[in-house]
Amino acid sequence: MRFLPLQSVRDLLHRWGYGIAPYPLARLLRMPPPDLALDVGANLGQFAQELRRLGYRGRLVSFEPIPGAFRTLTAAAASDPLWDVRNIAVGAADGEATMNVASNVASSSILAPNAALAGAAPHLSFEQSALVPVRRLDGLADLPPGERVFLKVDTQGFEQAVLEGAEGMLDRIYAIQLELSFLPLYEGEPPAEEVMAWLRARGFVPAWLYPAFWAPGTRQWYQADILFLRTGGPDAHV
Repeated sequence: MRFLPLQSVRDLLHRWGYGIAPYPLARLLRMPPPDLALDVGANLGQFAQELRRLGYRGRLVSFEPIPGAFRTLTAAAASDPLWDVRNIAVGAADGEATMNVASNVASSSILAPNAALAGAAPHLSFEQSALVPVRRLDGLADLPPGERVFLKVDTQGFEQAVLEGAEGMLDRIYAIQLELSFLPLYEGEPPAEEVMAWLRARGFVPAWLYPAFWAPGTRQWYQADILFLRTGGPDAHV
């Protein structure tokens, strides 16, 4: 069996518009790992399971407000004593909100979908809704302690509200991963640049970016997963 040299593989991928890039999340979880990982917008538990596959063995709390998705999430976490799940949404203020439930569930949001999302994903429908409890992250007194917290947020346009509700605990957070939109896909969603400016003003800078969703048939990005690190922190080199 013959294998192509790595450079040949890179050249071939570049020719087709792709590339090989390091995945800093794996390194972030090792040197040293967080005391606590917060998974906001957990859906079925996919991201939490990825953390476990990458070797993270610490405390993990997942938040998912949609009842059907939460049942699947609960089953996924059942055999993991360090994985806690909460059937709530996270936002800037305590209260209740109407969740617009998407046909694929993962695209559900407290914000209403806009015309850009309809054009980018015409197969999606939002025919159901659910009234869900909303809590501020920094107001959850029963959250496990942790001086070194990793926060992941994937809430389909509601990321800024989640961050505002975590402002009282930002001094404990050393890394944040967000899914942000360059072209807003939900009503009232701030563009990525605004969220990045908010984080930069509070000492976080982007360290890694990966395309999450692009226009069908093109390479135009709509959304990207962006990892932010605290300025000057021990992991600023990741």
